Amino acid sequence: MHVVDITVIFLYFLFIAGVGYAARLKVRTQNDFFLGGQRFKKFMMSMMFFGAGTNTDQVVAVVSKIHSVGLSGIWYQWLYLFISPFYWLKLPVVRRLRMMTTADFFEERYSKPLGITYAIIGTFTVAVNIGLMLKGTGFVVDAITLHQLPANWAILAIALLFVFYGVLGGLVAAVWTDAIQGLLTLVLSFILIPFMLIEVGGMSNLHYQLEQVRGLTDAFSLVSPGSISVFYIIVITLNGLVGMFTQPQVMQTGGSCKTEMDGRTGSLVGTVLKRVCTVAWAFIGVGAIYLFPNISHPDLAFGEMIRALLPVGLMGLMVAAILAAVMSSCDVLMVTGTALFTRNIYRNLVSRPTTEETFLLISRMASVGVVVMGIVIAFLLPGVVAGLELFWKLNAFTGLAFWAGLVWKRANPAGAWASIIGSIVVWATLELLDVSLPIQMLSYIGAGFVLMIVASVVSGKRPAKDTDRFYHKLRTPVGTDAALDVIE
Repeated sequence: MHVVDITVIFLYFLFIAGVGYAARLKVRTQNDFFLGGQRFKKFMMSMMFFGAGTNTDQVVAVVSKIHSVGLSGIWYQWLYLFISPFYWLKLPVVRRLRMMTTADFFEERYSKPLGITYAIIGTFTVAVNIGLMLKGTGFVVDAITLHQLPANWAILAIALLFVFYGVLGGLVAAVWTDAIQGLLTLVLSFILIPFMLIEVGGMSNLHYQLEQVRGLTDAFSLVSPGSISVFYIIVITLNGLVGMFTQPQVMQTGGSCKTEMDGRTGSLVGTVLKRVCTVAWAFIGVGAIYLFPNISHPDLAFGEMIRALLPVGLMGLMVAAILAAVMSSCDVLMVTGTALFTRNIYRNLVSRPTTEETFLLISRMASVGVVVMGIVIAFLLPGVVAGLELFWKLNAFTGLAFWAGLVWKRANPAGAWASIIGSIVVWATLELLDVSLPIQMLSYIGAGFVLMIVASVVSGKRPAKDTDRFYHKLRTPVGTDAALDVIE
């Protein structure tokens, strides 16, 4: 890389580290650290949802999948397209739960052991997600530098930076940096397209070369019967809907808004911006099919496009945007994993810190541990696409128990245990048998649904007093009943 590009990256890193360091002044309690003091309004919430939900592994996965199967690979991010309206409905629910972590939901609605179990699964899910993002970024840096900067060193450098400002500033630092990095990511998602169109001779020539000359008839099709069919799209969308509430960061992102409307608006605007960016990534992926047909690994395609097309200066800015995207997601996830460990595992199984200072110290130490776990997973993952598919599954295993807890009063701990354990057992069995992804998903979702109903009915009803307060909270908007404010 040119010295100008390296300078741009260094200055950007220095700026972001300074923002995160300044955010530490806003953190005095665990509510500040985990939920940002619940003071973020529409713009900051929009940027947090966009920044936390948009990262390097996603663009790498989309470009990689499109390079392999054609435009239908866009569904590896558009799987949430049809469930976007649920984000408008989800935020009031999350806000009214008045909880810091998703494990708090399982503990209050079902039992403490289920809360601890979710915390363990959720912490591992967070580590997988962090590892996935770092893995994707490593592939990009590896390609851009022509393998001169090894991916593993890039992973360590990125992790060090977001750990620095995340440990100091918690969710406040994460959201401040998301606002900056989200805007940069949005602009630079489209910056490759004009350079790509010039290189390929325009879109009409790209169509002709891929479809007529190379015979790739599915290159511009949103459905590819041989790989990503309509059935495939429906199943991964259903799986996304099942797991949308149990993504570990849901309580941090949804519970940090100042009002329910701030949360609703932020979640919908942030997710729509991400869908728009996915269109840009899809164009880049199709261009990569033409420009790099014989690439050694499809996960390298996005990095190769940056290296080949962008001029000096813009390449450095693009790399900064890529690193911004991964850091803006990893910092939120780091705070999420820390909250799950300290509140729902350490506090329940080891000790209950008596002061805010002690709790914050343990939280900051746990932050480093969560990221170290993510780095190890990044080194072990075989590829970005495989890691993304694993992440989808992990969220769905506990998703049915969450949905049932919201909408069915009869749902009880026995049903939740049966649903979670049954889903995992069915998935593990089918994974060993090398069954296709959509069949796996339909099987473990179906098994979890049936087991939840059967076990809940057979084991009998819970006393009304065990659930009345929970459902009363869901019916009570935040701010209208101070007695329901259960955040410590």
